Amino acid sequence: MVAMREESSILTNDQKLIDKFQNEPLPKEISLNDLIRYLALFGFEIIRNRGKGSHYIAKHKNLERPYTIPSKNGKTVSFVYLKELNK
Repeated sequence: MVAMREESSILTNDQKLIDKFQNEPLPKEISLNDLIRYLALFGFEIIRNRGKGSHYIAKHKNLERPYTIPSKNGKTVSFVYLKELNK
């Protein structure tokens, strides 16, 4: 019974996250952790840029090239990049 509630809660949290990204209006900024979780739900592999900087690389087998995600202070991502991802 407890496992069913936990699974249901995870699905609810995932759906809330999807709704947050796909519904208009998009937030001005989103947390980097939320974006990484969102992309992982759709099969993206997230790679931290080596060295200094706050860029991440999102790879997906159906994309011709990787997608670069610049974050502000390593914590948030601007809505401009969210719009690009939703295309």
